[in-house]
Amino acid sequence: MPFVRMQVRDAKRLSPDQELGIGARWRAIAGQIREAAQEGRALGSSLDGAWEGNAKEKYFDNYRPEMGNTDSCSGNLEDLANRIGATSVTIWETSWEEVWVQE
Repeated sequence: MPFVRMQVRDAKRLSPDQELGIGARWRAIAGQIREAAQEGRALGSSLDGAWEGNAKEKYFDNYRPEMGNTDSCSGNLEDLANRIGATSVTIWETSWEEVWVQE
């Protein structure tokens, strides 16, 4: 008997509906942080010509690393949004089918 009735498993990949909204919200927050960083850079560069001496050096020693940290933060949020967007769930469904079995 070449045909046999047996259970067959079929994988279905699903993406949760919420992932699009959550990922979009994280991207929006990353954009807001980038805008704040640009404003901070503009403020810092406007002070650049007006300051001299030790006060200027101390300010920029603290200011420059924070701008890098801000860029890093927005990049991390973008990565998080991408990971959330790639989230999927695999559901295995079984059904009975007639399948060919070689003798």
